[in-house]
Order: sequence, then structure tokens, then C-alpha cells
Amino acid sequence: MIAQYLAVAKTWGYKNHMTSKCLLFGILLYSFAVTSTISVTSVSDQPGGQVNIGLFGMNLNLVLRTDVINETEFVDGLSYLGCSYVRYHSNQMVRPEKSRTWIDSTTRTWNPGKIDTSLSYLPFHPEVAIISIPRWPRWMDVDEDSRLDDDKKTEYASLCAELVRVINRDMSKNIIYWETINELEGRYQSDIETLAAISNQCADSMRAADSSIRIVGGSFSQPWDETITRFIQYADFDVWAHHNYASGHTDCTSVSYFLSKIPGIVSGIHNVREKLDNKGKSNVAIWLTEHNLFWTWEADGQKLMRSITGGIWDAWLLTALMKDQTAEAAFAWHDADTRYGKIQYNWSTWNYDILTPSAHVYHLFNTYTHSDDYMYDFTRSGDSIISVTFFGNSSELNAMFINPATTPCTLLVGDSNWHADSLFVVDSSQMTATDVAGDTSFILYPLSVSLFLGQKIALHSTTSSHPHNHNSTGQFPRLVVTASRKDMAGRVFVTKGEKTFNLMGRNVVMPRTTVPLPGHKQ
Repeated sequence: MIAQYLAVAKTWGYKNHMTSKCLLFGILLYSFAVTSTISVTSVSDQPGGQVNIGLFGMNLNLVLRTDVINETEFVDGLSYLGCSYVRYHSNQMVRPEKSRTWIDSTTRTWNPGKIDTSLSYLPFHPEVAIISIPRWPRWMDVDEDSRLDDDKKTEYASLCAELVRVINRDMSKNIIYWETINELEGRYQSDIETLAAISNQCADSMRAADSSIRIVGGSFSQPWDETITRFIQYADFDVWAHHNYASGHTDCTSVSYFLSKIPGIVSGIHNVREKLDNKGKSNVAIWLTEHNLFWTWEADGQKLMRSITGGIWDAWLLTALMKDQTAEAAFAWHDADTRYGKIQYNWSTWNYDILTPSAHVYHLFNTYTHSDDYMYDFTRSGDSIISVTFFGNSSELNAMFINPATTPCTLLVGDSNWHADSLFVVDSSQMTATDVAGDTSFILYPLSVSLFLGQKIALHSTTSSHPHNHNSTGQFPRLVVTASRKDMAGRVFVTKGEKTFNLMGRNVVMPRTTVPLPGHKQ
């Protein structure tokens, strides 16, 4: 373990003798501060549930603003996230006076030029995309009761169908999944059947425009609303969607509090699954189309969503959903802004170029999970607060360890049948990549997410061609790791000595690489 720290000190390149002595003293003190231990002694040979890459999706909100189209750093950031499942959503979409609108204020219909710009924005082609039409424009609510006027229902259905024609027929985008409402159940609590009828009328018109599309229904603000059962009974949809956030209270700030809410989010998914099954809709998938710490940005006065708290939340929730196997997709809220965004606005550069801990977590999931991965059971002992998830396939076995505590923990794998080659650590101010081949003990840093790339020892051979192995000369080969499904902006280049991690076009040396985060300069 001390050798790890000495290697870090050497890489940092401290030349002053006194500085080196002080650094070593600090390292030794830190090593003795470790108060707990976790041991992994065995990983099963039999795969468990399959990893669902749809869980690592993202809401795209800022991309509806065409004035940021020339921000190269933001485009690189989207590529770095690497999400295969995306949801285009903003309540401003149908408000012509707003920056994220797709409506032409003069014609009161869709603006093809702006729509094409938004949909052509991504630096990769997503496997699944949702177009979320959040609600009707304000001119369809003349009496301003927040409900669609009866004489405007056909007009709204026609507007939804026209967007399908613009995007799928005229632009040939072939978007399959469509929403026609978003968090509107509160306006129809006493007559949810009316909202279901509006959804059905829109769905019929949209399917007439393109029979290949699928309707994402519900989009409720939470999974416990008493009207869900009746909506399911009367509405016609292909996929169910709802949202779930941990809190809306300003006094909720601890990591433990937020993590305590995750079982409730999983239970909410089970609640809807039961209701769908009871109504004969067992073939309808469930998508969690929004999630984050707070359901209102005003509650996040400490900007926890852009901190390591948000990163730990995302990693913990996603691994919980992986293990639960009920939700088939999940979409974090959302791509970029100054509170929720995985990419944050940098007031010093006037660009969206700050990667949050959550951005790194999503990059790791979308880079190192694959559609042929499965989860594996394991045996462990020691500290029970650490979250552990093993996943992989016939050639590699990776492990994510999440430490939500404010104290470090020692991880021991010397007696295990699992071998780690590379390690990524996300903490409060940086992401670190390190060559750890041959090591059997590690430090799980306080408030951190650690992803180990490795394999079962039974599969390991010094002459194997597997890219994570040492070769027969004992040298760690030069390695380029990219996502299997798409080209990523972040690529890892590993040699025996120097480690270089390219993030959004910025080459930096590992370990202890700093990537710009809130309050930190590179």
C-alpha cells in the first residue's frame, strides 16, 4: 500500500528534499488514518443479470439552445458523457419567447431550421432517442387554467403529428420514441381520464403520421400518485415513464440522506410494474426518464448536484438499478447548466467546459459497460458501507467500489480469484487513472467512486492478447481504451511509466490528474 503512495510521490516529480520528506510524512499519516477494511475473497464463475446500457442515459436540455452550437468544449463534453440513450426535453420547447423553443412565433408551428440544428448537435449517433413534447403552447389555454382547452385538443394532436412529420419524414431522423405530456397529472387529479384521452388523441395522430413510432406514456412526476392506476387503465402507450428525485428540501445535504432515498426509487419502479401487470400491460417497459438529487434547483443552495455528492448519487443509483433489473432505461437530469448539469458553465471562460464528478461517472459507465456484460456475485467481508458491483464478460471482469464515508477504507483482494489491471478514481476535485497491475491492496478514498478494470485470475495469462494484460516482456503495452459503441472524446493511453489521459482535448499526466471542476483550475 505504501508503495502506491511512493509511486504517486515519484510521479508528482517532487525534487526538493524537504518537500519530499514532508510529503512522505503526510502519506504515512494518511495511511494510518484508514479506519476500515473490505476484502473480496471470491467472484462467481456464473454470470447473473445482464447489464442494461439503457440505464446510463441523459436528458438533453441545453442542446435545444442553438446559440451554444459553436461551443466546441460543450460538444466535446457531450461526447465525453457518451450516452447511448438520450431524451430531448425542455418545457420551453413550446414557448416561442424562450431560447429553447422549437416553435416559430409568427406561424405558431414548428421551426424546422432550429429543430434540425438541435438534432444534428450530438457528436455521436444515439441508439435510442426520445422527443419529449412537454405540453401544449399557451395559446391553446385561453382561459389560463393550466389545462388544454376543449376546442384545442384536435389542434394540439395535429401539432404533435406535424412534429413527427417534420423530424421523421422531412429530415429522415427516424426518431422512434415520443412523449406528448410531461408532469401534467397534477392538473388533472380529479379527472385523469381526460389527460389519458388527450394522450390517446395525440398518439393516434402521431402514429398516423408514422406508424413506426412508439409512444412513451405517463411521464408522471413521481411513481406513487394515486391516479396512476386509472391513467394506465385508459391510456394507450408502448413505454411507461415517470420521474423520481431524492428531495426538494434545502436542509437535506448529507450523502447518507440522499443514498437512503434510493431504495424508495427502486420501490417506486416496482409499484408501477405491479400496476402495469395488473392491467394486462406486462409487456410495457418502464423508463425512469428523470432523476437527480433535487426536484427543484432552488433547493440546491450548496450546489451538491455538481459536487462529489452528485457523483456518488449517480453511481449508487445506477448500480442499484443494474442489480434490480426492473427499469429498462434511465435518464439523468441533465446535460448542462449551473445546477443540475453534468457539464457546468465556467464563468471565467464563458463556456460550458467544466466536467463534474457525475460527468466522469457517466463516462466510465458508458465506456466500460457493454451490451454483452453480465453482473457477477461475489463474497466479501469487512466494511459494509462500501457499495460493490462486479460486471463483465468472458474476457474481462470490472468492479465498481463506492465509498460514501468521509474516511478511507482499505480494499484487499490478495486472496481473491479476481485481478485488477487499471484503476479510475473519481473524487471531489478530479479523476485519476492508474496502472495497478500486480497490486493486491488499495485505498478506497473518502467520498469517491473507484472503477477497477480487470479479469478473473483463471482467465489471466502473461502471454494473453487481452489488452489489459502484461505482455511476455513484462512491459505494460500501450493501450487505447474507447467505448465499443462509439468514438469518445476521452481516450486512455497507458504505458509502463507515464500515464496520459485525454479529456476533452486536454492532455494531462496521471496519476493525480486534475480535470476542471467547480472552484478548481487546471
